[in-house]
Amino acid sequence: AMIVQMAVKGYLKIVEVKTESAIFKIDKSEITLIKLKEPTELDPAHQKFFNIIFTGKDEVKLSDIRGKIKQTDYQSLKGTIVKWLTENKYYAKRSFVTRAVFFVLAGLIFMAGIILGGDFGVLTGACFVVAAIITAFFGQLMPKRTLAGAEMLRKIKGFRLFLHTAERYRAQWEEKEGIFSEFLPYAIAFNDVKHWSSVFEGIQKSYPEWYQCSGNAFLISSFANDLGNFSSSFGGAITPVTPAGSGSNGGGFSGGGFGGGGGGSW
Repeated sequence: AMIVQMAVKGYLKIVEVKTESAIFKIDKSEITLIKLKEPTELDPAHQKFFNIIFTGKDEVKLSDIRGKIKQTDYQSLKGTIVKWLTENKYYAKRSFVTRAVFFVLAGLIFMAGIILGGDFGVLTGACFVVAAIITAFFGQLMPKRTLAGAEMLRKIKGFRLFLHTAERYRAQWEEKEGIFSEFLPYAIAFNDVKHWSSVFEGIQKSYPEWYQCSGNAFLISSFANDLGNFSSSFGGAITPVTPAGSGSNGGGFSGGGFGGGGGGSW
């Protein structure tokens, strides 16, 4: 969603070159991201993500950045987003620190259960393990939304419902130039691209200017499928590299396809 949003805003262009295998007749595609201008007017998170992807280059292929994103890059971007949320008062400033403390506490309780289980029996150890799970669960809930954050979440849910019922506004969409691309990043975030695209069947008759494709004639259903494939490929390409010997992958950027349902989780 962030990549498409930056493309819609004119900071980069997505170029897809499709080829067909002469032997197996299987379509292949190569995605290239071309930088159009510096991300000086974007928010800090988008700026950081932009710079992580291009790293001083004017264009990159997905094959060039596959496996090149480091865990430190991911954590830095995540920290930038958290900082932006707290500075804009959507979350209470100290709640993220509190969550980390709860996770550490849960780990200590879990280890205590393993140790004490050997001395005092399985039941004792199981009780400690359950306590650790409960502690970790409530630790996840600790990032406390402020009143502004709760109001923004209400608006987001309303906007998601609005996009998913967009077919009733089809006549209005025909009169609004560029509305398909403008709301597309949000449809991606809500996991509702196929539905959003279907609303523009017969209205959107060519690729958006920020997306160049060497394939067949434009069909919006095929374009929605191409975006899904792009999401999966890009998500796999920028999965953070786990340092050798590490026992945890530490999370990553979610790729995934675009479903036609009522939206993903938040």
